[in-house]
Amino acid sequence: MIKASENSASLNPLLRKRRADIALTSSDLYQRQRRKVRMLGNAGNRTEEYDKIRYSVESGVVNLLKKYSMNTNIDDGVLNQLLYNPYSDKSLGTEQSHKKLGNLLHKYPLATEYLMRSLFVTSARIKSSEMRMKCCKLVAMAALAGQKDLKAQIDVDDNSDSVQEEQVSTMAKTILKGSQLCEQVENVVKFVVTEGVSVDESTTSVGAQLSSLCVECSAVAQGFVMWARERITNDGFANSAAYPYIGPGILSMVRIIANHHPLLRSSAIDIAFIFLGHSNSELSYQKMNAIKEQALRLLLIITTKGLSIDVFNAISESLKNGQSKFDSGLIRYFIAGALDIISPPISLAFVRSFGSMLLLPPVVDALNAVYFDSAKKKKIIEALKYFMEAVSEDRCDFVRSTPHDRAIVDALKSAYTFSV
Repeated sequence: MIKASENSASLNPLLRKRRADIALTSSDLYQRQRRKVRMLGNAGNRTEEYDKIRYSVESGVVNLLKKYSMNTNIDDGVLNQLLYNPYSDKSLGTEQSHKKLGNLLHKYPLATEYLMRSLFVTSARIKSSEMRMKCCKLVAMAALAGQKDLKAQIDVDDNSDSVQEEQVSTMAKTILKGSQLCEQVENVVKFVVTEGVSVDESTTSVGAQLSSLCVECSAVAQGFVMWARERITNDGFANSAAYPYIGPGILSMVRIIANHHPLLRSSAIDIAFIFLGHSNSELSYQKMNAIKEQALRLLLIITTKGLSIDVFNAISESLKNGQSKFDSGLIRYFIAGALDIISPPISLAFVRSFGSMLLLPPVVDALNAVYFDSAKKKKIIEALKYFMEAVSEDRCDFVRSTPHDRAIVDALKSAYTFSV
């Protein structure tokens, strides 16, 4: 109810505010004040002070979420309410305050997303350098809290109970630098990225600096993905003069991010599909096709990172809907790349996903054409052998094949009868 969507965008502001108020009033941020009292053993006389501190911070997060739901720009008052708590107790220490605030922002990711949008997304980016640094500090606290939470989940010892001021300051400066570099990319003619190269700010290009920061800091990587999504969905981007230069750079950066940050791979799939839907009558077919082939290579890389079924299902859905993102040449290009990757053992889930995609009429027509290399046709026959082994009734697996799985393989054998 808080997050903006296509349906909520059509609602009038008063109704959107009412939806947000209902959602936030029923949340822990509001209700906890009524039912939970923090007791500190013999320090009961300080309970009221701790409640004031917690109430002030939680009220700030509530105000942040309200502004996010209304799609309004962030203001300095909310940031000050979070960063400069009027009830803060000096005996708690700055580190403990950062830990509490970071944990709260990590618990409510929409608040962190709102802060990130204010730093990276062009249409929502704040201009004040002072407000930017405040947003960066809050995002840094949330990111450090997320890192500690991840270490706790995988049983990695972390003896530090607090978030050091130096850690927050260092990460905040990194995030601010990433935000500024994204802003600079909007004004460059060519965008070239590098990976695994030492960076010197005085001599290195904007793209190389941003590449290094995206590898080093997950918050900067997420911010770049948010910036790129808005940039490439802009109506005029695909038809702009910068498209053949900026587009490949964005895809290369997203590939680097997908290699280093697993949680952003789903977003990388979305960006690849946006590029596949672009068209530009001013560009030659070869140049436009080269950019789309780069997007397909990004999808192929993601299939090797554990999201192959997600990629195949997304392509199948696109082809079923009759969308013109894939012509026969692009289908052959992607399938040829996928066949080079496939090797046993093959899971039943893979057979269902990839096999269903191969049975779609556009795919069958493209692969049975004379333009599909005979060596790749041999690999289809080899893949069918792997599929038959996977659905064999004699195979002892925890998950046994169903008649539907065997029907998919039988249909594939009938659809691809070429002799090689």
